[in-house]
Amino acid sequence: MSGAPATRLFIHGLTGGIATGKTHACSVLQSLGATILNADLLARQCYAPHTPANEKLRQVFGSSMFASDGTVDRARLGKLVFSEEEQLQKLNEIMFPATERRTKEEFKKLEGEGRKWVVVEAAVLFEARWEGWMDEIWTMVVDPAIAKKRLMERNGFTAVDAERRIRAQMGNEERVKKARVVIDSSGSKEETAGKIRAAVDDLRMRVGKEHGLDLT
Repeated sequence: MSGAPATRLFIHGLTGGIATGKTHACSVLQSLGATILNADLLARQCYAPHTPANEKLRQVFGSSMFASDGTVDRARLGKLVFSEEEQLQKLNEIMFPATERRTKEEFKKLEGEGRKWVVVEAAVLFEARWEGWMDEIWTMVVDPAIAKKRLMERNGFTAVDAERRIRAQMGNEERVKKARVVIDSSGSKEETAGKIRAAVDDLRMRVGKEHGLDLT
C-alpha cells in the first residue's frame, strides 16, 4: 500500500448561533489554507428565477411572494415564515435540500481543482441535518449576553429584537453536544484566532492519522 497521502476533499462544517464569530473564524481558517463555502450565499443562488427551488417556492407560497422579474421577495417571505412556524418549516423543506445539492455541486468543482480542505459555514447545519456528510464539525459559542451586546452594537438591534433572534435559534448546549470542536469567541478577535490556530494544528494531526489526509 502506498504511503502517499489521500487526496479526497475533507469536508469541515462550521456552525454557531448569531453573533458567535463565524465570519471571523472563516477568515482565520482561510488564512490557514481552507476553502470557504458560505451556505447562506449558496442558498441565495437557489432562490434565483428558473431554478427548481424557485419554482417550488412559487407553488407553495404563491405568486404574491415574487417580484415581476421572477425573483423571490425575500423580505416579504421572511416576514411570513418568521411569524408562523408552520410556514418556516415549509420553507426549510424546500431550501435545505436545495442548498445541500448546491453545496455538493461546489464540492465536485473543488475536487477537480485539487482542493483538499473545505469549510462549510452553516448556521443551520444541525437543523438541516447536514452532519451526516461532514467529516468534522466545529461550533462557535459565546455567552448570550455577549451575543446580545454584539447584535445591538453591530446590527443596531433593540434589546428586545436581539433577545428574540437569540431565542429563536438552537442553543449553545445542543450544538456543543454534536460538535467535535468548540470555540468560545467571548474574548478578543486575536484570542479567538489563537484558539482556532491551535485547533487547526490538532486537526491536521488527527486528520493525518484518522483519514490519511494532508491538510497542510
